[in-house]
Amino acid sequence: MNQKKAITSMSALAQPIRFAAMVTLSRPGAAGMSVSDLATAVGGILHNSMSVHLAVLARAGLVKSAKNGRETIYRANRAVLGELGSLLLELSGSTDGAE
Repeated sequence: MNQKKAITSMSALAQPIRFAAMVTLSRPGAAGMSVSDLATAVGGILHNSMSVHLAVLARAGLVKSAKNGRETIYRANRAVLGELGSLLLELSGSTDGAE
């Protein structure tokens, strides 16, 4: 992961609603969620506000979206999350995740 992509990803996650959305979308077995379901899951914020937060996460490459009829379903982009995790492990001086 290059520096610009890492900074963009970490900046996107440095906001509580966006971080909560990523936690929700990254849960094991998560099949994706609509904007309205995700807005409810992260604390009942307005649908429009959640859309803005998801746009930031999408620009950072942290989420993927797909149309399902009239709804857009968002999923965590696990590849980018993995790259970010690997970078953070590298920066910590640990490559195996152990202290």
